[in-house]
Amino acid sequence: ICRSGQRSSDAAEFLASRGFTNCCNVIDGFEGEIGPDHQRSTVNGWKYCKLPWKQ
Repeated sequence: ICRSGQRSSDAAEFLASRGFTNCCNVIDGFEGEIGPDHQRSTVNGWKYCKLPWKQ
């Protein structure tokens, strides 16, 4: 998982191309896309969905 899901998607694709068969990605990442107010965590993402996390 990464902030927006792009880097973790790239990492999962890279690992899959190297033969790893159990790769997954959180599509919207931890904080998700930038919303209309130019902030993250207001449209989608792990945090927005109120999934468990600790700081």
